[in-house]
Amino acid sequence: MTKNIPIMENPHVKEILAIMEENQLSNLGDMVDILDQVSAVEQQLKQAVNELATIRKELQDVQEKHRPVVQKALIAAQAQALALRDKLNALKQTVAEGCEKAISAFRQKGISALENLSRFFKIRSLLESVRGQTEKCLASLEKLEACAKTVNAAQKPSLRETLNQNDEKSKKMFGTAQPDIKPQEQTR
Repeated sequence: MTKNIPIMENPHVKEILAIMEENQLSNLGDMVDILDQVSAVEQQLKQAVNELATIRKELQDVQEKHRPVVQKALIAAQAQALALRDKLNALKQTVAEGCEKAISAFRQKGISALENLSRFFKIRSLLESVRGQTEKCLASLEKLEACAKTVNAAQKPSLRETLNQNDEKSKKMFGTAQPDIKPQEQTR
């Protein structure tokens, strides 16, 4: 199915680009720009999915009391990524179908059928929808990362807590606390 492969590897996309290049069509640049936008969103989605997977693994190390906060942010980010994936897949499907129609018209009517290539693609609203969803997904990921940083900071003991813990360990091991170390007074 076309939604599982990168847009630039779709056979219909490759074929229409080859036809346009071979016939030196002036709208080739516009077509490549559209495909580059779709490819960029594909890469952003891939990165987002990788980040979510990493955070999901790191969630196991989060203290129990902090876990619900991170889980809530993770679920929200996953929902945004899934919505982006669905919109991206619809866009890719529409582009592939438009390329297929354009190829069919080219075979029937020749190069003149490709002069107004945009009639085969009804993607403006889909592109805007994908762009908006990408922004939502990125914002959700930023919130998740901020939440994870906050939780990480909350989980790390302060220097004072660490010293107190070390003092308690010393008491258990040696029966007494470590002596207070005071700066030496300078004698002149």
